[in-house]
Amino acid sequence: MPGVILPLLAGIAPAALMTWSAPCVAAPTNAASFDSDPLVAPSIAVLHPDQVVLETVTLAGPRLVAGGEHGVIIVSDDYGAQWRQVFSPVDVTIDQIRFADARTGWAVGDFGVVLKTQDGGLTWTKQLDGVQAANLMLINAEAIAAANPTDPVAAKRVRHAKLFVSDGPDKPFFLVQIFDALHLRIYGAYGMAFETLDGGAHWADWSSHITDPGHLHPYGLVETAGTMIFAGEQGMLLSGPAAGPIQPMTTSPYDGSFFGILQTPSAGLVAYGLMGSVYESRDQGATWTQAVNPSSSTINCATLSFDGKILIGDWDGNVSQVEGAKVVPTGTNAGFPISDMLEAPDQSLILVGISGVKRFPPAVWRAALTGPKS
Repeated sequence: MPGVILPLLAGIAPAALMTWSAPCVAAPTNAASFDSDPLVAPSIAVLHPDQVVLETVTLAGPRLVAGGEHGVIIVSDDYGAQWRQVFSPVDVTIDQIRFADARTGWAVGDFGVVLKTQDGGLTWTKQLDGVQAANLMLINAEAIAAANPTDPVAAKRVRHAKLFVSDGPDKPFFLVQIFDALHLRIYGAYGMAFETLDGGAHWADWSSHITDPGHLHPYGLVETAGTMIFAGEQGMLLSGPAAGPIQPMTTSPYDGSFFGILQTPSAGLVAYGLMGSVYESRDQGATWTQAVNPSSSTINCATLSFDGKILIGDWDGNVSQVEGAKVVPTGTNAGFPISDMLEAPDQSLILVGISGVKRFPPAVWRAALTGPKS
């Protein structure tokens, strides 16, 4: 999902704009300010963690972990009723957080940042940034070109990587794909892709396994029936085996941007994005059917409820259910554009976005759900 480009205003402590402090964590010696390097400055400190701009929310065991602008990461141990901020070593937007288990997880975001936690999201360390990532891309591209001196594709990859190096660390990572606690991949703007086999101690450029002539941004990823399927801007749909190669699918039902893709309990696919567009496939993406949606509000995120209901969240703050070939409003509204959502272990619905966190008890949001499992 693309980052929300809005200032982080709600909940910022005025005195905290210059330095970071947090309980149970020693204050770092370097000062955080808007003029400092965001790759070395820690996140700003906030007075109201549940009222800041958030992009992502996930589970670390029973704990909720969310992240957003200026490197802010917050956690909740009571299913979203109360939140506290934890130390983050960077002042960049966190775009996605995912966990391999209750303790080991990664956060990725702007400036090519990759953070790791080994204590369930309470402390984070930086493993990779955009400067290092661009250099790794160039090293890999030059090695491939040296082994294939007459290959125009290899030569193009060298030129592409050199542009990344000269541009500096200005490109974000959007997606984390975790195979296990040691093996994961991360994907970002313009075809960036990196892999680690040792939990992030070492990273290798994986972009040569992806063929995408447009170098489009991937915003969603699912793994189904041994196949990885990416969805992204300008109707991008890529697929291939987990080991690669990843290539464009033969057809795309849509030329607008997809902001995510979800696998249904019946092994179908639901892709969603601009202007309320929702497309469903029951044959691994070979064919797609557009769902009828009464709203034209852009859909930023989706999740499966514990009982298999497909829920989507849109820019108008609405939560709707995808039921067959139609989108059904539930009447639940966050009051702000929704960036991400999930069902907490106590069945509360957690919505995050521009205004922070909104939590709905199960008796409230489940009342309007319809039909059997999709």
